[in-house]
Amino acid sequence: MDLKGLYGSNRMWLNGVYQPFFAGKCDFMCFDVGGMNSRIDEKTGALISEIRSYKMARRLNMACEERLYDDLHCAVHMAFNRQRAVPGFGTMGGPDIGVGARVFTPLAEFFREYNDRYLTQTDNVADAAVLRSWPSMAYSIGGTLIPAILMEEVLIQHKVPFDIIFDDHLSNIAHYGAVILAGQESLSKDNVDRLLAYVRNGGTLIFTGNTAAYNERREKRARNPLLSLLASDAKRGIAVAAHGKGRLVYVPQIIPSHRTGSAGDGFEDNPEIEAGKKAKPQRFLPSEWTLPRNHQEIYRAIADHLPRGLSVRTEAPLTTVMEVLNRPVTRETILHFVNFDQEKPTVPFPVNLKKQNAAGVKSVTHFSPDVDDAKPLQFKETPDVVTFTAPATRLYAMVVVAYSGDQK
Repeated sequence: MDLKGLYGSNRMWLNGVYQPFFAGKCDFMCFDVGGMNSRIDEKTGALISEIRSYKMARRLNMACEERLYDDLHCAVHMAFNRQRAVPGFGTMGGPDIGVGARVFTPLAEFFREYNDRYLTQTDNVADAAVLRSWPSMAYSIGGTLIPAILMEEVLIQHKVPFDIIFDDHLSNIAHYGAVILAGQESLSKDNVDRLLAYVRNGGTLIFTGNTAAYNERREKRARNPLLSLLASDAKRGIAVAAHGKGRLVYVPQIIPSHRTGSAGDGFEDNPEIEAGKKAKPQRFLPSEWTLPRNHQEIYRAIADHLPRGLSVRTEAPLTTVMEVLNRPVTRETILHFVNFDQEKPTVPFPVNLKKQNAAGVKSVTHFSPDVDDAKPLQFKETPDVVTFTAPATRLYAMVVVAYSGDQK
C-alpha cells in the first residue's frame, strides 16, 4: 500500500491519509517520495531521515519499502526497518539494495551476509512513546507538526529509544517509562483520563505548550486538565509534579532553531482556524528539522524522569543515531549505530546498556562493513548493566550482546 510515511505536511488534511486506519489491513507501506534521503542538510545542519516513518510502521505491524538512494540511506533503512514475511511477496523490508553499482558495495554485501541472522525476528526497545493524536494532528493543519517533529528529533539525535504511538495505543502504554505529548492540543476526556491513570500507576507524562487545551472537537477547554495539576507558576520553566505513583513533567516551550515563534510550543494557534476560515496547508520542510535551541534542557527533562532510567547511555555524537533491538529467539540485544557525518568518523565511545535478559552476558561482538571479520569486545558487567567501548564508526556498525544460554 502506497501510504508513505510521516513528513512535515498534514497528510490527513491534504490527502485524507491516517496510517493507523490501515493497521491490520496492510502488510507493508512504501516511502517513495523525494527529498527524504538520509543526510545532513548542507545549509541548516538538519539531520534528515525516515526514522519516524520506520517507527510508525513498526508499531502498526508493517514493513517498509523504499528507494535506497545510497549507503547512508540503506544503513538507516536496515537499522530501523521492521522486516515482515508477506505471502506472495517474500520478506518485505530487507536488503533490497537497488540496482547498478550499489549492489556490490561493501555495505550491500554486509547486509546480505548478516540479514537473516541478526536483522530479522527482532523487537525494538523503547523507553518512551511519542503520542501523535488524531484530532491534534488533523485539525491544526501544520502547527502541531512542528513541536512533534522537533521533540522526535531530540529523541533521535540524543539516542533515547522510543516509539511513535497513536490514540488506539493508549490502552497499552504501561510498559513505557514515559509518554510524551508535544503540542498535542486536542485530547478527548477519555484519553486524558487514560494518561492520568498511567501516571498514577507510576508512569511519567511529559507534555509541552498547550497540550490538552482543547477537546477532541477542538473546542477550547475552560480549564486545562493537565496544567491544573501543576503549580500556578509552571509556565516559567520546566515543572515537575507528583501524581499518584508517577509524575507530570511540563516543558513550556520547544524553541525552534530556524523558525520564529512565540506562545505555547513556540507557535501561535492558526488565526484562520480560530476564525472558522479555510486555512492554507502548511509545510515544515526537512531542512528545518534542526534540534531546538533548548534541546539539552528537553533531553534532561526526559532522561532524568524516566522511572527506570534509560536503557542505553552513550557518548556517541549527536550526528550518530542508534536503534536497539532484542532478538528473543537467540537471546541477543542488537545495537545499530549510523553515523550521518560521513566526512568525520566517530572516535571510540563508551556504551552503557541496561541488560535486556536476566542471564549473564556471554559475549559482546562488533560488526562493521569496514572490516572483514567480527571483533569481540571487552566488557564489564554488573547485575543490571553491561559496559563496553564501541570502536570508531565511519558509516555503520552493529554490536551484538549475547546472553548465556543456547544460541540458534
